[in-house]
Amino acid sequence: MQKAEELQPDLIVLDIGLPTLNGIEVARRIRKLSPESRILVLSQESSADVVQEALSLGVLGYVVKRMRGANC
Repeated sequence: MQKAEELQPDLIVLDIGLPTLNGIEVARRIRKLSPESRILVLSQESSADVVQEALSLGVLGYVVKRMRGANC
């Protein structure tokens, strides 16, 4: 969040599976700190509620990452 405020990037790729903070809350804070930055969410979380909450914050998009088996 500090770098987003400092650098005001055009695009932020945000994994919402963060170890200490809720990624949705991070996105919410970034929207306030760097309102012109576009946020693309990347997550293993695919529940409709989480996706909808992220999109309601005005993120650019939501990409679900899938884990592949070792044989893939």
